[in-house]
Amino acid sequence: MHVIDAGISDKTNVSKADVSKIDVSKADVSSVWAAHDLSPEELRETLDEAGICTWSLDPATGIVVASETCQKVFGVPRAQLSDYAAILALIHPDDRPARAEIINQALREGGVYQFDCRVLRARDGVHWLRSRGRVQLGASGRPLWLRGVVFSIDDQKRAEAALRAHEEHLRSILQTLPEAAMVIDADNLIRSFSPKAERLFCYKAREVVGRPMTILIPGYAREPTKRRHRPKRAEGGRAAKAAGTLTAFKRDGSSFPVELSVGAISSEAEVLFTLLVNDVTEQEKAEAQLQELQAELIHVSRLSAMGEMASALAHELNQPLCAVSSLTGACELILARDGADAVPRARAVLKEAAEQVLRAGQIVRRLRDFVLRGDLERRLEPVLDLMIDAASLALAGAKEQGVSVRFSHDPKAKLILVDRVQIQQVLVNLMRNAREAMLEAARRELTLTTEAIEDHMVRITVSDTGPGIPGEIADRLFETFVTTKPTGMGVGLPISLTIVEAHGGKLWVEDNEAGGATFRFTLPVMSDGDATDAT
Repeated sequence: MHVIDAGISDKTNVSKADVSKIDVSKADVSSVWAAHDLSPEELRETLDEAGICTWSLDPATGIVVASETCQKVFGVPRAQLSDYAAILALIHPDDRPARAEIINQALREGGVYQFDCRVLRARDGVHWLRSRGRVQLGASGRPLWLRGVVFSIDDQKRAEAALRAHEEHLRSILQTLPEAAMVIDADNLIRSFSPKAERLFCYKAREVVGRPMTILIPGYAREPTKRRHRPKRAEGGRAAKAAGTLTAFKRDGSSFPVELSVGAISSEAEVLFTLLVNDVTEQEKAEAQLQELQAELIHVSRLSAMGEMASALAHELNQPLCAVSSLTGACELILARDGADAVPRARAVLKEAAEQVLRAGQIVRRLRDFVLRGDLERRLEPVLDLMIDAASLALAGAKEQGVSVRFSHDPKAKLILVDRVQIQQVLVNLMRNAREAMLEAARRELTLTTEAIEDHMVRITVSDTGPGIPGEIADRLFETFVTTKPTGMGVGLPISLTIVEAHGGKLWVEDNEAGGATFRFTLPVMSDGDATDAT
């Protein structure tokens, strides 16, 4: 017994509660199916409504019997479809040989057949049809009849043609791109590989198509089944550059750095992604050479500054050395006397001489650190120590020139993560420029300040009472070879700007109330907690 949930028509007078479940036998089910079986006319009407043409052929007479729908499918009146030759005349000449071969084989062997062909319709030209049928053979092996259906597949064929044209257009674009290009699917399998990509990776397209693109760039999309690892579609149809530099591998296993630009191509069937691959080997070499040249220029600038400071520093060194000479002579005279206090006095004089030697040694150490080229090496440095050391170098002999120095330090501005020598170079450049700018001024005051500001930055200020910056060069002051000095080269400030920006800060100049120039620059400052973590 079968249990059927019955759907009852509104015309019945049986309540739904009475017929919610009805038990019927298999015989009852068969009778229901038989009662609802379609008659030949009903079946033909159903096929006509679906746009399916039915036809039959008598092989002995060549007479064709076609349904009404055939005239819509073939685009000619039904009367023109009365024989096999008339139908054959409607087939596109290029498709007739293949169709004839399939039909003839079916007539010889019997059974089912299927083929696609084009017909020439007077109303709308070429139209694609699909024909399916069956041949019944008699006892003698001769065909008794041929019956089949024909229906339109023109929309499908046009869509396929459009897709092929799209793919061909994409392929032609990939062929002409200056970058190496490949097309991958959502599973990161390579679908297309441009000639430039063949030359870059040393693979032929046939060797990589269908394989995962991670054989070429392992660092990209390691988990292709997860959406977050798939390339996102670029806004506005433009390719989005992938962040960072990745490592790619050639066929021989050698590696090289690349940058990727990724774009999406969407269709109803799937989403494909175009990858433009740029070899940045030469770019990285050029950047390394530029950094090397920049470091060399910075070093030369320090040497140039050192030469200009040589006379003042010689005076600074001469003072402790002369003091040492005088003190040792005095010690010799004291020891030559016979007295109880000779030795204690000699010891005091020698101690003072030793202090002068240490002073000279500190000056020499600062000179050596300043001139030494070295590589960029950032360490935690006290702001106050940097300012004092830089002032010792830049302001040697300033007192004799009548320059007074005022210094203000913010205790909150403690440690900065910098390259000591390079930041000292910035400070020395700014202090020396300020000092030289005031040589002809009646008021010669140099103000140095450090101040902790918001966003975890420290601001360092070097302000003078000189004539200020001429208006005609104020906007170009940080350009190379622009200078206010008669004998200046115009490289100190551009180099200082480069150093400060490389450390994550800013450098600028302002006029001050005294009529001089105020240079300010910022550097990231570290709190006590950050300093503990860094160490």
